[in-house]
Amino acid sequence: MRPLLPLLALLVSLPALSAHDYWILPKTFAPAVGKPVVLRLYVGDRFESEGERPFDKKATLKFVHRSPSGEKDLAKGAKDGVPLGEITPAEAGLHTVILERDSRLITLAAKKFTAYLKEESLGAVLADREKRGETGSPGRERYWRSLRAIVRAGGKGGSPGKPFGQRLELVPLTDPTALKPGDSLEVRLLFQGKPLAGATVSALWREADKVVRRQAVTDAGGKVSFRLDKAGTWLIRALHMRRAVEDKAADWESFWSALTFAVAKE
Repeated sequence: MRPLLPLLALLVSLPALSAHDYWILPKTFAPAVGKPVVLRLYVGDRFESEGERPFDKKATLKFVHRSPSGEKDLAKGAKDGVPLGEITPAEAGLHTVILERDSRLITLAAKKFTAYLKEESLGAVLADREKRGETGSPGRERYWRSLRAIVRAGGKGGSPGKPFGQRLELVPLTDPTALKPGDSLEVRLLFQGKPLAGATVSALWREADKVVRRQAVTDAGGKVSFRLDKAGTWLIRALHMRRAVEDKAADWESFWSALTFAVAKE
């Protein structure tokens, strides 16, 4: 299944450097109560899937289903492979799936790493590498992924609830499933539980080969706002990178966050 992709303010035509993003895509964002919903995990760039990824128990730190009445550990009993998993909403309201993946280490050639930093608007990292004379050195990066998907069961909305404590977390401040095309969504970006200021956040929607992307920079409270002017599936994503902390194998640590949900048709 080819997921619907972002629709933001700019038409994207630049070539992708590599498959950067992971996101969770439920079979439906508006399930009936009591009906199972298959969850799939995709990897790609600009909300275009380059392939499906399996559930990987070894790489999974947390895999949780939060319902209006509590939380369920989806990792228990889950088997490696595709699809990622399944939930069955037992009650009406918002249901959130959280996936935390353990770190991976990657090394990119100097030119490719520089291009990647520019593409991701990581100007501070570029400046730091230049200041230290590292522009010609490969980029050794350890990265973590924090993923979330929100579905609306039985036609009932609600509060997105408290943060989950993800390393890098996109927290919608209102129910995103209650939005209509043209409404705005305010999101707070947290890093290690605290608001992260000055970070670039993107909102994406795709239809076939047409992609629109909006970007905004978080304020002092870690907040950004996007006008979501299309019905369908949206991806909100963010990336934070810093110098590696006590890690001899990596020079940089990056933290990725992705939130998927659907805006209903009017």
